[in-house]
Amino acid sequence: MRTISKVLAGVSALAMVGAAYAADLPTRKAPVAPAPYEPAFTWTGAYVGGFVGGNWNRVAPISLNNGSADPVLNSNGLTIGALGGYNYQFNQFVLGAEIEAGYDRRGTSRSFVIPGFAANGLNTVTDFGNFEGRLRGRVGYAIGPVLLFVAGGGTLSDLKLTYTTPGGVSQSITHLRGGYNIGGGAEWAFAQHWTIRGEYIYDGYLARGYAFTELNPILFSARAAKMQESTARAVLSYKF
Repeated sequence: MRTISKVLAGVSALAMVGAAYAADLPTRKAPVAPAPYEPAFTWTGAYVGGFVGGNWNRVAPISLNNGSADPVLNSNGLTIGALGGYNYQFNQFVLGAEIEAGYDRRGTSRSFVIPGFAANGLNTVTDFGNFEGRLRGRVGYAIGPVLLFVAGGGTLSDLKLTYTTPGGVSQSITHLRGGYNIGGGAEWAFAQHWTIRGEYIYDGYLARGYAFTELNPILFSARAAKMQESTARAVLSYKF
């Protein structure tokens, strides 16, 4: 019995020595996985997006019969639509082109008297439009994920004019109007594939003739209208 006790005591001592030795050995840990590689952002590539904002429109009808001006029509409304384009970045400079189309609400009415015919009563002129498309080139300077840019190109829009005589007779004419646009803004790449921008656009249109011969071939047959518009909007884009 005494012999068994000695054997057990020896085994316990050896176990304690082994445990102490094992505690002093260096531990082996699993290798740490490297952080995922995030490539530097580049503006080069195609993109699609949508925009929403507001417009401020000015239509100036002109009577070519007597050189007098009809009332200026000032209005504002909603603009919303879609766009797509492509950018190419070299160093910090970015060149691009984009095309867009959307809903562009504008329109109002004004009453007026034709000079020399005040006795006839008040006439009314109304303008209306709801479409606008643009083709633009862009030049920008990139500061990391921020792009400062200017843009310009051509614009296509619709403009309907309606004249109503004091007797309640009306005639409407709609023309597609061609013009130019200039503007600029700033764009921020807040994720690898997503950008958001704010921008201002000015659209200018040359005068276009409107011949309201059905109303009165003398008083309304030779009229024209100039148009200009300012737009402020936000654009959310997905870059491929």
